[in-house]
Order: sequence, then structure tokens, then C-alpha cells
Amino acid sequence: MSRRSQTRVAAYTALLQTLVNTTDRQRETIEELNRVSRTRDLFLATVSHEMRTPLSALSMRVEVLLKTVKDLPKPVESALLAMRVHVRQEAGMIDDLIDAARTLTGQMSVNRTRASLGGIVRDAVSTIEVQAHEKAIAFSVAPSDQGDSIVVYADTHRLQQVLWNLLLNAIKFTPPGGAIQIRLVQSNGHVEIDVTDNGQGIAARDLAHVFGAFTLQREGNTTGLGLGLYIARRIVELHDGTLTAASAGKNQGTTFTLRLPLFL
Repeated sequence: MSRRSQTRVAAYTALLQTLVNTTDRQRETIEELNRVSRTRDLFLATVSHEMRTPLSALSMRVEVLLKTVKDLPKPVESALLAMRVHVRQEAGMIDDLIDAARTLTGQMSVNRTRASLGGIVRDAVSTIEVQAHEKAIAFSVAPSDQGDSIVVYADTHRLQQVLWNLLLNAIKFTPPGGAIQIRLVQSNGHVEIDVTDNGQGIAARDLAHVFGAFTLQREGNTTGLGLGLYIARRIVELHDGTLTAASAGKNQGTTFTLRLPLFL
């Protein structure tokens, strides 16, 4: 073998060894990332469940005091009512953590049945009426039957959770005296549900990230973990649908569009 051939073989051998070493390092890195991911998911699921038990006990005791103790001093009653609000907020965040853990581990599932969209919409609206009233926000749903004639194949509890999240989000970022509209439109075997507000809007640079896990819009937001929209989109995807967001920018309001297949 000529000297030039020997040099070429040595170069190829060195290059091949470099590729092998790089591949080994990449495999080790991927294995480590997978291990960290599994540990994180297990941590989320375990801690969330462990936190739920004492909160449930605390919530029960607060309710017992409010319902059974007569003539509570006003400061005590106010403190208990505030505690009830805070406990419910914390319980909601724990539920979000549990759902997020299920999503990350692929364990979230839906139990779909034939259902009228009207009942789902009304149930979702009823859960946020108090918050909307407190901020004097005008609410409207079109058409007037609120979707009674529209039939979907859905997990009613989970779909209500999605709508509740979108509505609560709209209320949170809409100023007092604002307006929120739900609009239902059927088209080509699908139904589109638009939740539109005239609130603070979303900057163009943030639109691509609103459905990310732990993405928290800071302005005007004092509660939450930034998981609601992340979970909502995953639930919609399990229904073979899509969830998108649109906004003209700051103080221009936001529209979330939920698109689901009709039950045919």
C-alpha cells in the first residue's frame, strides 16, 4: 500500500472513530434527558397527589365552620371566606399539575359520548357567572339556543373544562365593564366555538407561546401556573379538534377558536 493510501486510510479511520464517539455521546445524552424527563413527570404526579389530601381536609373544615357556627364575628367570617377562595385557587392549580403530569406521560384520556353542545356551553358559563358579574362584564352567546341543536362526540366534563378555562381566561384579562362573546358556527362537518373578549390582547411575539406549559402572561395575572391553555389544547386534540388563538395586539382583545368534528 502506498504512503498516500495509508494516510487516507488513517484519516478515514480517525473520522469514523470520531463519528462513533459522537454517536455514543449523543445516545448517552438522550438517555439522560429521558431519565430526567421521567423523573420530572413522576415528581409532578406524586407531589400533586400528596398536596391534594391536606387541601381537601382544610377545605372541608372551612366549609363546616361557615355552615355550622352561628353568629361568627365579621372579621372571622371574612377571613374564612377569603380562606375558601384561596383553598379553591390552590386546589385548581394542583388539578392543573395533575392534568399536566398526565399529559406529559401520555396518561390523559377522554371518555367520549354523543352530547348536545348546548348543555356543555351552559354548564361552562354557569361556572364563571359570578366572576363576570363582579367585573360587570357583558356576556353573550350566539345563536340564542347556545348550541342545543349541535351534537358532538365528546367527553362532556373535559370539554366543559376547556370552555371554562377559555372563559375564565377572558374574564381575567378583560377590564371591568368589558364584553365577552361566545359564537358557535357549523361548517363542513365541524363546529367552531369562538370565545372573544375586548381585553388586553396578546402581543404578536407571544401568540406562538400561549399554549406552552408554564407559560404565564404576567400583566394583569396574579394567579395560576400557566398550565390552563396547555392542558386545554391537549384535551381538544384528544377530541380530534384544534384550539388556536388570535389577537390584533395589545388592548385589542383576543379570540380563541375551538374547532371540533360534529357527530354525524
